Amino acid sequence: MKIGNPSNYYVQVSADSWQEPPETAALYDGIFTVKLNVLVEVRFVPDATEAGPPWRRETLPPDDEDFSTTAQVRTYEIVTSSYAVTPNAELAGTVERIGTGDEPGTAFYVSPQEFSGFQAELEALTDIASDSNPTIHRDEILDRGVIRFIEDKVLGSGLLRGRHPHALGRSEPS
Repeated sequence: MKIGNPSNYYVQVSADSWQEPPETAALYDGIFTVKLNVLVEVRFVPDATEAGPPWRRETLPPDDEDFSTTAQVRTYEIVTSSYAVTPNAELAGTVERIGTGDEPGTAFYVSPQEFSGFQAELEALTDIASDSNPTIHRDEILDRGVIRFIEDKVLGSGLLRGRHPHALGRSEPS
């Protein structure tokens, strides 16, 4: 697989709960990760308005402790993701740079209704695009609202990090 050149990138979709042991999987219900050309991840995180914004990593347990609530998991996923999509009725349609360091993450806020539609599409996409060796290309599923959102709003935001534009065929290598 050639990574980094075609704009018709590979797409993988997985439910984050799949990666967790049975005793903590429920904390991750509804969170999906969409990988583009294996390298770029867009995380879809259900409603976390009880925790933010503003998003504060310091409200989370120390790194050596496990999360015990869905709010902690959702906050962590939002503040540590390169690109997070989450519902927020008041902020729908807005974008916020979050996190710290040289490359902060970006939160894309959508309406609860739009997010619900995305979740349904992501669940369906796990049936065809969850293989560890990706075989589904962007063009094959571009008719899905969630993929159009990623294309138009996330990739079109001008806020792609580091090598991500090149990995998705949107620039020359730096």
